[in-house]
Amino acid sequence: MAASIPAPLKSADIARFAQRAGQVEKAKPSIAYWCNYWIVNQLISRGLHNVDDDCTRYTTDLMDKLEKVNVESF
Repeated sequence: MAASIPAPLKSADIARFAQRAGQVEKAKPSIAYWCNYWIVNQLISRGLHNVDDDCTRYTTDLMDKLEKVNVESF
């Protein structure tokens, strides 16, 4: 998912977490979950989720992914 990070979010230093989440998604899904959780937390706490439509879409896509993992895990 690191390649699809919108340009305004590149300065938020989330690429390394997105890259790691992508690397371990199959082997260690819990690590991928927490990497994605950290990204969403940073975007919302910094208000970056509302910068433009691409940023909002990126954030909500990650939130949907997190919710899907929660539903499948329980």
